[in-house]
Amino acid sequence: MTTAITSRDDLAFVARTKSGNLIDWHPTRNKSASPNAGRREGMNHFRDVSHLADSDEFEAYDALLNALTSPHWQAGGCEERGLIEAILAAAMVGLRAMKAKAQMPFSTTFDPHHAKWCALNRLVEVMEAQLKSMKVKPWRTYAQAGL
Repeated sequence: MTTAITSRDDLAFVARTKSGNLIDWHPTRNKSASPNAGRREGMNHFRDVSHLADSDEFEAYDALLNALTSPHWQAGGCEERGLIEAILAAAMVGLRAMKAKAQMPFSTTFDPHHAKWCALNRLVEVMEAQLKSMKVKPWRTYAQAGL
C-alpha cells in the first residue's frame, strides 16, 4: 500500500536538512545498481510528481522546476537522465494534444500562476470543510478575529 502524495515533502527525491531547509533534488543513489536501474528510478520520480499533480498541479510544477535547477543536479547522473526522459515523453504527449485538430476534453495550456491560485483555493475549501466538521466557524473579518 502506498501513501498519497500531496506535497513536495512526500516525494522520494526531496529531502530536508537538519534545520528544516528543503533540498529540491536529493535522490537516493544506489552505486551498485546498473545505469538502467538508476534511469528507472528517475522515471519513478516523475511518476510520483504526476501523482502530486493529481492533488496540486502547482506544487508538482514547482517540484520539477526546482529539481531541474537544483545545485545538487548531476548532469551525468542516471536518476537525472531517467527523470528528464520521463519529462520529455510527457512533453511529447502534450505537444500531440496541443496539435490535435479535435477538441480535447481538457485544457491544452498550463499557466503556473493560475495553477497556484487554484491550489490555494482548494486548500481554503479543505480547511473550511475541516473547520465545519469540528463545528468551528471561521472568522471573516479582523474584528471577528479579535484584532
